[in-house]
Amino acid sequence: MDAYWYISDDKIKILKQDLNKFKLKDIVFKLKIPFFEASMSTEKKEILVRDLKDVEKAILSQNVVPEFQDLPMHAQNIFFSFQCKGARRVGESCYWVASVRGDTALLLAGSATNGIGSMPPETKEELSPSLDPIGTILKVFQGAKEDDSISEALSFAWQAIIRTYVGSFASLPKVQGLAIGAGVFSSYLPQIRRAGQKNIQKIVVGTPIYIRQM
Repeated sequence: MDAYWYISDDKIKILKQDLNKFKLKDIVFKLKIPFFEASMSTEKKEILVRDLKDVEKAILSQNVVPEFQDLPMHAQNIFFSFQCKGARRVGESCYWVASVRGDTALLLAGSATNGIGSMPPETKEELSPSLDPIGTILKVFQGAKEDDSISEALSFAWQAIIRTYVGSFASLPKVQGLAIGAGVFSSYLPQIRRAGQKNIQKIVVGTPIYIRQM
């Protein structure tokens, strides 16, 4: 049986209804709600997994979905895929996943209620409110343009998650999935270096449709 970390009920519903009517770039605007979705029962999750597989098959058979590390700077409103090591952190409202491929960091944010699986990660306090990473995520999904404060807050969130696993990143599980991209932003190197990284040039920010452990 597939081991899922996360499935977005709201996004799967919209995709199942609209996938055959519209192009992906038209649907993306209806899916840009990173968190605050309702929780669901175990029975509903089992149905959701079946619906997800139908949606995943339709998307991958009809469209070329780029991997996150191949997205150009400042790309917005796009579906992307990911296949990478996954570091995760769950707060009261937000489910975070961070990773890196080459010079590109990945930062995913979704509703904590969409976490799925028999062994969820330990729930932690939200990331530091001083840089307001959750508020920043909401801003970029609403179309905010890049500036130093946005780059710093996104880079802070990424390094705070990754730094928890310094020394053990290679042993993290590999995950894959599909996500809606809010945008591709420049990294803020003083924050990136806190996680022992030097060569990351950009951060891809998105909200997951699903995350599956490989």
